Amino acid sequence: KTFEELGYFIEVWLLNSAEYGVPQIRERVFIVGNKLGKKLGIPQKTHSLDLLKNTIWQLSLEEINLIPAISLWDAISDLPILDAREGKEEQPYILEAQNQYQHWIRNGSKILYNHVAMEHSQRLVERFKQIKWGESSSDVPTEYGAKRRSGNGELSHKTYDQNNRRLHPCRPSHTIA
Repeated sequence: KTFEELGYFIEVWLLNSAEYGVPQIRERVFIVGNKLGKKLGIPQKTHSLDLLKNTIWQLSLEEINLIPAISLWDAISDLPILDAREGKEEQPYILEAQNQYQHWIRNGSKILYNHVAMEHSQRLVERFKQIKWGESSSDVPTEYGAKRRSGNGELSHKTYDQNNRRLHPCRPSHTIA
């Protein structure tokens, strides 16, 4: 209301970054104001999540000019595969960019930065092996579940669906915090 009293026309948009060429499903609210006194309207989408899911497309008129959303694999297929505790802070790219997105994101750089795997315990690595694409640690067999902290090896029965997800390579990534 204060912005309107100052002469701004206010709009509230809910945008998903995957529909604008970012390989991540991230919905955010944008509050946009202008002094033109007219509605600007939500920016035109450039990508469609629906195009990733369907092999037979029944598109709305809105989707006809859209391209499929950028998948996780589109974004990272040029990176070296690492095991736990491997990688370097700075190294040359081994592979050429595999697609237009990778060419764009590299911006001419020949150096890959910060590609270092976490120092996970062997038990956690084994748990990760049990997680299928699109699943999380809450989907693993009980024996691979998390143990209670200071619980003398007792399994924790708490599950956190957001933790230890195995991303699906053919879809955009979930938001990673």
